[in-house]
Amino acid sequence: MSAQLSRLYLQAMGLPLYVPRFVLPGAAPSSQGDFAALDEPPLPAEQQQAAVVAVPATAQPVAVDSQAARRSLGELEAVDSRGREPVSAAPAASAAQGVRFRANLIDTGIGLRLLTDCSEAELRPAEKRLLANISRAVARRWQCDAELALSAERFDWPLVKVPGLLQGADEAREALSARLLARAGERPLRAVLVFGEGMRSYVCREYLGAAGVELIHAPAAQALLDDGRLKAPLWSALRAITA
Repeated sequence: MSAQLSRLYLQAMGLPLYVPRFVLPGAAPSSQGDFAALDEPPLPAEQQQAAVVAVPATAQPVAVDSQAARRSLGELEAVDSRGREPVSAAPAASAAQGVRFRANLIDTGIGLRLLTDCSEAELRPAEKRLLANISRAVARRWQCDAELALSAERFDWPLVKVPGLLQGADEAREALSARLLARAGERPLRAVLVFGEGMRSYVCREYLGAAGVELIHAPAAQALLDDGRLKAPLWSALRAITA
């Protein structure tokens, strides 16, 4: 774009343009425009009309051709973008955002706690009966059937939805492991039985082991109902825990 056409654009938009009247001694050549070309021949009439409808000498409002203005802005953006890196859009949400899940913590009152994943759906009646039967079998094994008292509570992660708060897998593991040890009741907690794969990574064996609590992983409740052969290894692990 020539210096004269640039001046026409700026003048049409009401922007003052200040240019030096001569080149200063020792000054480097300007890379922004040919400011010394003030006496260059006028542009052809059709080019001036394409840029500006009228540029009055008085301070009256200036009429601008909107289509020519859009074309000029496109030219300026093309010139300004040369040699620059393209500006990327706003970054997409990170895949490592906070972990989210929902779990059921079931206390038996005999020193055994059960943990199930209910992020997708709640436990069905058949699954609840299976968990109750497992608890009764352990109570008889530990000879404390009269003290069996099942109670359940919900654990939602994240606990609080505050931007900037760490809510990853490590924080979820620490919080859930601490909740499993809390409010154990009068009888000491001896074992935590985790059903399914979803909750395995959110319970710390070392954390529970430091408190003398055994961690047992079991298949999901529905898998135990579908395949009875999976119950034998689970019962062997429960029997290994002494009263």
